[in-house]
Amino acid sequence: MGTVILEISLCLIENIIIFVFLSSLLKDRFNTAIPVVLAIIVTTISSYFCLAMPVVLKIVIAVVLILLCAFVLYQDKPVVKISYTFMSMYILSITDVILGNMISLILSQDIQMIFFSNLTYRFIFSLIVKVADALVFYVFYKMLNKIDKNIKSKFWVLFAVVMFVFLSITTVFLQIYPDTEQNSASTVMYTVLTSLFFAMSIIIIYFYTEISKS
Repeated sequence: MGTVILEISLCLIENIIIFVFLSSLLKDRFNTAIPVVLAIIVTTISSYFCLAMPVVLKIVIAVVLILLCAFVLYQDKPVVKISYTFMSMYILSITDVILGNMISLILSQDIQMIFFSNLTYRFIFSLIVKVADALVFYVFYKMLNKIDKNIKSKFWVLFAVVMFVFLSITTVFLQIYPDTEQNSASTVMYTVLTSLFFAMSIIIIYFYTEISKS
């Protein structure tokens, strides 16, 4: 029972972060928060029941569901909503990958053992990761909140493609990591690789925001 409550709570936190991020950047269609709350509940339930699915399928379902909610909740151009949905899933995924590997490296233990062998450890370390998720989302929000969403659609299409590529690469990271040999060298290499990739994505998004402002 404790495991179920913990998993649902983690899914709830993730979806609250995502929809707070989207609601901060996109124009609401409704004057009440009830539709957003309902969207969070629906996506949380879906996330929980998808936990046992393969990573790729789980991310595809999450993206589709969040995108459907975004189309209902917000008034902006479809390509803008698509871009921010891809970005939301990318930020969540890459932050979890990097933080999970850093914790594994610091404790010199397999990431599966750290997060799944003990309920208390899973709660503590997952909470640390979710706090980090919120901070990273806030950083991206600060970069994006001054973007003129009325710039030409071709720029948004390009941005959506870039975010889709970032999300796809991160999905590959999530998919291949459990199958790799778990040792200090591979964990260091994997952590450095994902961190550099994340840094590159931040630079690209920063340049995009600066170009869009001009």
